[in-house]
Amino acid sequence: MLKKLILIAVLLSFALPVSAGQFKVTRVYDGDTFKATGHDIEIRVRLVGITRNAQNGLPEAVNGGTLSQSRTFNGYREQDGQVSIISGQGVSSWSLAQDDNGRAIQKIETVGGTTSTYDYTNHRLDTFSPTT
Repeated sequence: MLKKLILIAVLLSFALPVSAGQFKVTRVYDGDTFKATGHDIEIRVRLVGITRNAQNGLPEAVNGGTLSQSRTFNGYREQDGQVSIISGQGVSSWSLAQDDNGRAIQKIETVGGTTSTYDYTNHRLDTFSPTT
């Protein structure tokens, strides 16, 4: 399947500049998925929405179909939390706590209603190990 998608992406990169607009939408599956055909190939396209922070451009939310993800970032522009929702149900979330130097000291993760807390000890730069 992945090889087929890569091949389609390569074919489209050659076909679109000289034949833009010659693909035809042949089926709409739901509000955000459709099938298009042209040049003896068929592609399925799923649309997603990405909401970016207006000041720094970071992707704070991704929405597509029944999936919704919201993200938080620390002052260093590193992702430090995420919440995933499918069909209105929270399925997973995680967040990081950091010390004054920006090092991760704790991760709280919830998957399927079960919450786990991991405390980290920093041994040296860029390495850490869970203590619980």
